[in-house]
Amino acid sequence: MIYIGRQPDQPDEACLAVVQTNTGGNETTVQCEAADVTVQASEDTWAVIGQPDSAKMNNIVLTQVDARQLSPSVTAYVPRD
Repeated sequence: MIYIGRQPDQPDEACLAVVQTNTGGNETTVQCEAADVTVQASEDTWAVIGQPDSAKMNNIVLTQVDARQLSPSVTAYVPRD
């Protein structure tokens, strides 16, 4: 599951949280930034607010992934089939 939110003490930052429950337990990854947020959702999938950060995406070439709109503000980047 992917959640978007803000920290009460950092109202100018957006946060993305990814909670994976299929790993035998709960594994949570959270990333907060003032403008663009990139968080790894699985081994080869990333959730992004704004512009993707290829450095946080294992330096993948963005032309090698497809963008899938999850909501008006969150995009998933997945390997091209």
